[in-house]
Amino acid sequence: MTHSPEPSPEPTPAPSPPQPTAAMQIADPAGAEAAAAYFIELFLYTMESGDTGPWDRASDPACDFCRASSEEATSIRTSDQRYVDLGLTVTDVGLIRFEDAVGTFLVEVAYDSRGVEIRSEQGEVVDTRAEGSAFLALEIGYLPGDGWHLVGAQRLSESVR
Repeated sequence: MTHSPEPSPEPTPAPSPPQPTAAMQIADPAGAEAAAAYFIELFLYTMESGDTGPWDRASDPACDFCRASSEEATSIRTSDQRYVDLGLTVTDVGLIRFEDAVGTFLVEVAYDSRGVEIRSEQGEVVDTRAEGSAFLALEIGYLPGDGWHLVGAQRLSESVR
C-alpha cells in the first residue's frame, strides 16, 4: 500500500496594489469620493504588503498621516512582522465640503474594523488592535496630469456629515 504525500499548503499570494478607478478621472465630488475609497484600499495594501512605493507616490509630502503610515509599514516589514488581515470594511463615503481656498476636497470615510493582529514571521502575536467603528476625514487634492493625492487625514469621533 502506497501513501500519497500530504499536499503542501500553497503560499499566500502577494497582494497587488489597487488600481485607480474610472470615477477618479474627474476632479469633482464623485471623483473625490472614489479617490477616498481608493486611498483606503491603498492603505490596506501598504500595511499588509509593506510595499510603500504606491502609497508614497499618492501622498502629499506634507501629509503627516501619510508619512506615519509609510514609516509604520516599513517598520513592520523590516522587523520581520506582518499584519494579519486588517479586517477593515468601508461602510460609507461622502463629501463633507470642497475647500475652495486650497482646492481640496474633504471626504468622510466611515468604516468597521474587526480588530487585527500583528504577528512575527514565526506566527507569534506581537500586537493587537481593537475592533470597532470609526470615521476618517480625508483631505484630497487633484493635480491635472498627476491625479489625486492624499493631503491629510484625521480620525473623527463621530460623523460630521
